[in-house]
Amino acid sequence: MEEASQGVSKNQVKLIKSLAIKKYRYKQNLFIVEGKKLIQELFKSSFRIRNCWILNEDASPELPSFVEYIDSETLKRLSQLQSPHYGLAIVEIPEKTEIRSQKVQLVLDGIGDPGNMGTIIRLADWYGIEQIVCVNNCVDPYNYKTVQASMGSIFRVEVNEQDISQLHLQSPVYGAFLDGDNIHKSMLKSPCSLVIGSESLGISEEIARRCEEKISIPRFGAAESLNAAIATGIILDHFAQLD
Repeated sequence: MEEASQGVSKNQVKLIKSLAIKKYRYKQNLFIVEGKKLIQELFKSSFRIRNCWILNEDASPELPSFVEYIDSETLKRLSQLQSPHYGLAIVEIPEKTEIRSQKVQLVLDGIGDPGNMGTIIRLADWYGIEQIVCVNNCVDPYNYKTVQASMGSIFRVEVNEQDISQLHLQSPVYGAFLDGDNIHKSMLKSPCSLVIGSESLGISEEIARRCEEKISIPRFGAAESLNAAIATGIILDHFAQLD
Protein backbone atom coordinates (compact mmCIF):
# COMPACT_ATOMS: atom_id res chain seq x y z
CA MET A 1 0.00 0.00 0.00
CA GLU A 2 1.24 3.48 -0.85
CA GLU A 3 2.30 5.47 2.19
CA ALA A 4 1.25 9.06 2.75
CA SER A 5 3.91 11.73 2.23
CA GLN A 6 4.18 15.24 3.59
CA GLY A 7 1.11 17.15 2.39
CA VAL A 8 -0.04 14.25 0.17
CA SER A 9 -2.58 11.62 1.27
CA LYS A 10 -2.22 7.88 0.66
CA ASN A 11 -5.00 8.00 -1.93
CA GLN A 12 -3.33 10.90 -3.72
CA VAL A 13 0.00 9.05 -3.80
CA LYS A 14 -1.75 5.98 -5.23
CA LEU A 15 -3.52 8.11 -7.85
CA ILE A 16 -0.33 9.89 -8.94
CA LYS A 17 1.49 6.57 -9.37
CA SER A 18 -1.39 5.08 -11.37
CA LEU A 19 -1.40 7.98 -13.85
CA ALA A 20 1.90 6.72 -15.27
CA ILE A 21 -0.25 4.13 -17.08
CA LYS A 22 -2.44 5.17 -20.02
CA LYS A 23 -5.55 3.18 -19.12
CA TYR A 24 -5.66 4.76 -15.68
CA ARG A 25 -5.12 8.24 -17.10
CA TYR A 26 -8.26 7.84 -19.19
CA LYS A 27 -10.18 5.99 -16.49
CA GLN A 28 -9.61 8.94 -14.17
CA ASN A 29 -9.46 11.49 -17.01
CA LEU A 30 -6.31 12.94 -15.43
CA PHE A 31 -2.62 13.38 -16.23
CA ILE A 32 0.53 14.61 -14.49
CA VAL A 33 2.44 17.83 -15.13
CA GLU A 34 5.89 18.35 -13.62
CA GLY A 35 8.57 21.03 -13.48
CA LYS A 36 8.65 24.81 -13.28
CA LYS A 37 8.30 25.61 -16.99
CA LEU A 38 5.28 23.36 -17.52
CA ILE A 39 3.53 24.30 -14.30
CA GLN A 40 3.92 27.99 -15.05
CA GLU A 41 2.46 27.38 -18.52
CA LEU A 42 -0.32 25.33 -16.92
CA PHE A 43 -1.28 28.23 -14.62
CA LYS A 44 -1.72 30.46 -17.70
CA SER A 45 -3.91 27.91 -19.50
CA SER A 46 -7.60 27.03 -19.27
CA PHE A 47 -6.82 23.47 -18.10
CA ARG A 48 -8.50 22.47 -14.85
CA ILE A 49 -6.06 21.62 -12.06
CA ARG A 50 -7.14 18.97 -9.56
CA ASN A 51 -4.14 19.34 -7.21
CA CYS A 52 -0.79 21.12 -7.29
CA TRP A 53 2.19 20.74 -4.98
CA ILE A 54 5.19 23.08 -5.05
CA LEU A 55 8.47 22.71 -3.17
CA ASN A 56 8.68 24.65 0.07
CA GLU A 57 11.68 26.63 -1.17
CA ASP A 58 9.70 27.83 -4.21
CA ALA A 59 6.78 29.16 -2.16
CA SER A 60 5.55 32.53 -3.40
CA PRO A 61 2.57 34.80 -2.63
CA GLU A 62 2.07 35.06 -6.39
CA LEU A 63 1.15 31.37 -6.68
CA PRO A 64 -2.55 30.37 -6.76
CA SER A 65 -4.19 29.88 -3.38
CA PHE A 66 -4.93 26.20 -4.03
CA VAL A 67 -1.20 25.31 -4.20
CA GLU A 68 0.10 23.09 -1.40
CA TYR A 69 3.74 22.86 -0.35
CA ILE A 70 5.94 19.78 0.04
CA ASP A 71 9.58 18.93 0.69
CA SER A 72 12.03 17.61 -1.90
CA GLU A 73 11.94 14.03 -0.57
CA THR A 74 8.17 13.89 -1.06
CA LEU A 75 8.49 15.21 -4.63
CA LYS A 76 11.12 12.57 -5.40
CA ARG A 77 8.71 9.86 -4.20
CA LEU A 78 5.91 11.16 -6.42
CA SER A 79 7.81 12.13 -9.54
CA GLN A 80 8.34 10.21 -12.77
CA LEU A 81 11.37 12.35 -13.61
CA GLN A 82 14.97 11.40 -12.86
CA SER A 83 15.69 14.86 -11.46
CA PRO A 84 12.38 16.27 -10.18
CA HIS A 85 12.22 19.97 -9.43
CA TYR A 86 9.80 22.74 -8.48
CA GLY A 87 6.57 20.74 -8.24
CA LEU A 88 3.88 18.43 -9.60
CA ALA A 89 0.25 18.88 -10.60
CA ILE A 90 -2.69 16.57 -11.30
CA VAL A 91 -4.60 17.98 -14.27
CA GLU A 92 -7.86 17.08 -16.00
CA ILE A 93 -7.66 15.87 -19.59
CA PRO A 94 -9.76 18.36 -21.58
CA GLU A 95 -12.74 17.34 -23.65
CA LYS A 96 -12.08 17.03 -27.37
CA THR A 97 -13.72 19.46 -29.75
CA GLU A 98 -14.79 18.95 -33.35
CA ILE A 99 -12.18 18.91 -36.10
CA ARG A 100 -11.98 22.40 -37.56
CA SER A 101 -10.49 23.91 -40.70
CA GLN A 102 -6.99 25.34 -40.52
CA LYS A 103 -4.40 26.68 -42.90
CA VAL A 104 -2.55 23.38 -42.40
CA GLN A 105 -4.46 20.46 -40.93
CA LEU A 106 -1.64 18.41 -39.40
CA VAL A 107 -2.46 14.68 -39.39
CA LEU A 108 -0.22 12.23 -37.52
CA ASP A 109 -0.45 8.61 -38.65
CA GLY A 110 0.78 6.11 -36.07
CA ILE A 111 3.42 8.30 -34.37
CA GLY A 112 4.74 6.06 -31.61
CA ASP A 113 7.61 7.93 -29.97
CA PRO A 114 6.50 10.21 -27.11
CA GLY A 115 9.49 12.52 -27.60
CA ASN A 116 8.62 12.98 -31.26
CA MET A 117 4.97 13.57 -30.39
CA GLY A 118 5.84 16.20 -27.82
CA THR A 119 8.21 17.96 -30.20
CA ILE A 120 5.60 17.94 -32.98
CA ILE A 121 3.09 19.52 -30.58
CA ARG A 122 5.67 22.19 -29.81
CA LEU A 123 6.31 22.74 -33.53
CA ALA A 124 2.58 23.06 -34.19
CA ASP A 125 2.40 25.71 -31.48
CA TRP A 126 5.35 27.56 -33.05
CA TYR A 127 3.69 27.62 -36.46
CA GLY A 128 0.25 28.60 -35.17
CA ILE A 129 -1.46 25.23 -35.59
CA GLU A 130 -4.08 24.95 -32.87
CA GLN A 131 -5.24 21.37 -33.46
CA ILE A 132 -3.49 18.13 -34.44
CA VAL A 133 -5.39 15.09 -35.70
CA CYS A 134 -4.10 11.61 -34.81
CA VAL A 135 -5.01 8.30 -36.46
CA ASN A 136 -3.81 4.70 -36.15
CA ASN A 137 -3.04 4.59 -32.43
CA CYS A 138 -0.54 7.39 -32.02
CA VAL A 139 1.19 7.62 -28.66
CA ASP A 140 -0.90 9.24 -25.93
CA PRO A 141 -0.32 13.02 -25.89
CA TYR A 142 -0.68 12.93 -22.09
CA ASN A 143 2.15 10.44 -21.65
CA TYR A 144 4.54 12.19 -19.25
CA LYS A 145 7.42 12.06 -21.79
CA THR A 146 5.18 13.68 -24.41
CA VAL A 147 4.03 16.36 -21.98
CA GLN A 148 7.64 17.12 -21.03
CA ALA A 149 8.81 17.26 -24.65
CA SER A 150 5.99 19.66 -25.56
CA MET A 151 7.49 22.28 -23.20
CA GLY A 152 4.04 23.61 -22.36
CA SER A 153 2.63 23.61 -25.90
CA ILE A 154 0.29 20.77 -24.88
CA PHE A 155 -1.77 23.47 -23.14
CA ARG A 156 -2.29 25.41 -26.37
CA VAL A 157 -2.47 22.71 -29.07
CA GLU A 158 -5.38 20.27 -29.01
CA VAL A 159 -4.52 16.71 -29.99
CA ASN A 160 -7.63 14.97 -31.30
CA GLU A 161 -7.71 11.25 -32.05
CA GLN A 162 -9.94 10.24 -34.97
CA ASP A 163 -11.10 6.97 -36.50
CA ILE A 164 -9.90 6.72 -40.10
CA SER A 165 -13.42 6.01 -41.31
CA GLN A 166 -14.54 9.37 -39.92
CA LEU A 167 -11.48 11.37 -40.92
CA HIS A 168 -12.20 14.35 -43.14
CA LEU A 169 -9.12 15.72 -44.86
CA GLN A 170 -8.74 19.19 -46.33
CA SER A 171 -7.82 19.16 -50.00
CA PRO A 172 -5.12 19.17 -51.24
CA VAL A 173 -3.75 16.38 -49.07
CA TYR A 174 0.04 16.23 -48.85
CA GLY A 175 1.83 13.18 -47.48
CA ALA A 176 5.48 13.03 -46.40
CA PHE A 177 7.21 10.14 -48.18
CA LEU A 178 10.87 9.22 -48.71
CA ASP A 179 10.17 8.83 -52.44
CA GLY A 180 7.93 11.87 -52.79
CA ASP A 181 8.46 14.96 -54.97
CA ASN A 182 11.11 17.44 -53.88
CA ILE A 183 9.33 19.88 -51.56
CA HIS A 184 11.68 22.67 -52.71
CA LYS A 185 10.15 22.40 -56.18
CA SER A 186 6.55 21.69 -55.18
CA MET A 187 3.83 24.28 -55.71
CA LEU A 188 2.35 24.03 -52.23
CA LYS A 189 -1.14 25.31 -51.54
CA SER A 190 -3.17 26.04 -48.43
CA PRO A 191 -5.58 25.39 -46.79
CA CYS A 192 -4.50 21.77 -46.97
CA SER A 193 -3.86 18.62 -44.98
CA LEU A 194 -0.33 17.43 -44.18
CA VAL A 195 0.13 13.78 -43.19
CA ILE A 196 3.20 12.65 -41.25
CA GLY A 197 3.68 8.89 -40.86
CA SER A 198 5.14 6.74 -38.12
CA GLU A 199 8.86 6.63 -37.45
CA SER A 200 9.26 3.02 -38.62
CA LEU A 201 6.37 2.31 -41.00
CA GLY A 202 5.68 5.68 -42.62
CA ILE A 203 2.16 6.56 -43.75
CA SER A 204 -0.33 3.69 -43.64
CA GLU A 205 -1.68 2.32 -46.91
CA GLU A 206 -5.22 3.49 -46.21
CA ILE A 207 -4.12 7.08 -45.59
CA ALA A 208 -1.55 6.97 -48.42
CA ARG A 209 -4.38 6.34 -50.89
CA ARG A 210 -5.95 9.61 -49.81
CA CYS A 211 -2.76 11.65 -50.29
CA GLU A 212 -3.08 13.72 -53.47
CA GLU A 213 0.58 14.68 -53.56
CA LYS A 214 3.61 12.92 -52.12
CA ILE A 215 6.30 15.30 -50.93
CA SER A 216 9.82 14.65 -49.71
CA ILE A 217 12.70 16.57 -48.16
CA PRO A 218 15.72 16.18 -50.49
CA ARG A 219 18.76 14.48 -49.01
CA PHE A 220 22.24 15.91 -49.55
CA GLY A 221 24.24 13.59 -47.29
CA ALA A 222 24.37 9.95 -46.17
CA ALA A 223 21.68 9.83 -43.46
CA GLU A 224 18.99 7.27 -44.28
CA SER A 225 16.08 9.25 -42.88
CA LEU A 226 14.88 12.04 -40.60
CA ASN A 227 12.82 11.44 -37.52
CA ALA A 228 9.18 12.43 -37.67
CA ALA A 229 9.56 15.60 -35.61
CA ILE A 230 12.47 17.01 -37.63
CA ALA A 231 10.68 16.26 -40.90
CA THR A 232 7.52 17.92 -39.61
CA GLY A 233 9.41 21.07 -38.68
CA ILE A 234 11.10 21.38 -42.09
CA ILE A 235 7.85 20.83 -43.98
CA LEU A 236 5.83 23.22 -41.81
CA ASP A 237 8.40 25.92 -42.44
CA HIS A 238 7.77 25.58 -46.19
CA PHE A 239 4.04 26.06 -45.63
CA ALA A 240 4.73 29.07 -43.41
CA GLN A 241 6.42 30.76 -46.38
CA LEU A 242 3.11 30.74 -48.32
CA ASP A 243 1.92 33.75 -46.31
